[in-house]
Amino acid sequence: MGDAAFAVADELGLPAVTPRRPADRAGIVALRVRDAEATAARLRRRGVRLGARGGFLRLSPHFYTPAKDLEALRRHLRQVRARPAQ
Repeated sequence: MGDAAFAVADELGLPAVTPRRPADRAGIVALRVRDAEATAARLRRRGVRLGARGGFLRLSPHFYTPAKDLEALRRHLRQVRARPAQ
């Protein structure tokens, strides 16, 4: 599911700082966005479960994460207008 999270990030132009190779990463995908804390708060109000730390949105997609949850992430990131950090 990490690859699916990268696909969402790529589609929306949000840079991922997590290594792309599965062998090089853990279960968290970190995205660099402007106002990560505020963006995470807006997403949480919409029911998206994620964290924010150090200017990054932190996602934890796993094999049991349903595809519909990643689709909701995509939709909500668009709606809150998440933007890449400068």
